[in-house]
Amino acid sequence: MKVYLAILSLFFFFTGIVTAQNPQGQAQDTTDLYNFVLRKYGFDHQLVNGVRLYNLYRHVISHPYFSGEESLPGSATLSGKHFDNLLINYDIYNQWLVLEYRELSGGINKIILEPLHTDGFQIDGYTFEKMTLDEHGELFWQVISADGITCYIHWKKQLLTLSNNIHYAEEFSNSFRYYFLEYNGTLYPFSNRRNFASIFPGSAGREARMYMRKNRLRFRKITVSEMNRLINYISSIQ
Repeated sequence: MKVYLAILSLFFFFTGIVTAQNPQGQAQDTTDLYNFVLRKYGFDHQLVNGVRLYNLYRHVISHPYFSGEESLPGSATLSGKHFDNLLINYDIYNQWLVLEYRELSGGINKIILEPLHTDGFQIDGYTFEKMTLDEHGELFWQVISADGITCYIHWKKQLLTLSNNIHYAEEFSNSFRYYFLEYNGTLYPFSNRRNFASIFPGSAGREARMYMRKNRLRFRKITVSEMNRLINYISSIQ
């Protein structure tokens, strides 16, 4: 950041020189210098600051991302500063956030945002926050809330070795998740319909079981929209 500010200071210093010595050429020269600063240091040094992304999985079946390989609209919070109107993707195998941006030259670049500085993000309308919920330390958890009930979902993928494929040696697994439910101030882990329903006392637990059975919900395959409806249903019967 100090280097960035120093370059900008030089920009304004040279602007003064150009104004004094060559008023007619000022616009061209100052624009070139300003564009150099942006090409070198990015539009926001706190945001565009990470490791360039290279495709390490060109010869692997499937992809490591939360939704798909295309970047999606979203936002991110880095070291407490919020950034809107981004194109991002969430790599759930490596657990990092990828930022896509257009350079001044017109090319598309992708960088891995520093995980230690990434507090949370929203991607395609879904909210993720970095927090510690168990012995595994800080992780990104998707947050789904409704009137005092909050579900936390941590998404993962594995890289599997293939033994009978002559073209590919590895493939990414389907995504899988770990769940916690915060209810009445207590955090409960769950993985199936039985231990999810047991969180709620009396008739609420019975109605939760009936709802999940009727809608054929399985937490290994449940979609985000189905989970959202389930949480909202549980909230409505409290």
